[in-house]
Amino acid sequence: MADRKDDVVIRPASGALKAKLSTGPSDAPSFDAALLRKAEAAVKEVGKNYVDWANEDLAALDTVYRKLAATPDEHEPLIKRINRLAFEIKGQGGSFGYDLVTTIGDSLEKFTRQGCARNPQTLDVIGAHVHAMRAVLRDNLIGDGGELGRQIREGLGKATLVVTKKT
Repeated sequence: MADRKDDVVIRPASGALKAKLSTGPSDAPSFDAALLRKAEAAVKEVGKNYVDWANEDLAALDTVYRKLAATPDEHEPLIKRINRLAFEIKGQGGSFGYDLVTTIGDSLEKFTRQGCARNPQTLDVIGAHVHAMRAVLRDNLIGDGGELGRQIREGLGKATLVVTKKT
């Protein structure tokens, strides 16, 4: 399960970003404030659709989760699919202010990264992650979710740890 031969890691040459950001001859990059504001506005505009996209991703995740519950003989490929969806979800939330979605997606991705035991507790943990992300989006929990977000993170962390230690 840990094999990620399809993933590509790009390591830019040292100073490449600095050179792209530089607008003058000095060593320190300078930023065009107007260009930065324009980029922020573009991200904000795109972000208006984030909750819809995230709900589509969660619907796909929920479908795979339900299939896993119904067809345990397909456990390994379904866990791999859940892992991939969690990886995608964790990469998006923080970009649009939903840091808690990213945190939960990261937790689920790590939980399923090395594979999971085929048991009801594994299903419970995966289901709890899916339901938690749905609640974050439904209740519009921006950022880390405050006190409720802390409780969600702690609860998922404890459940994940208990199941991980049993397997």
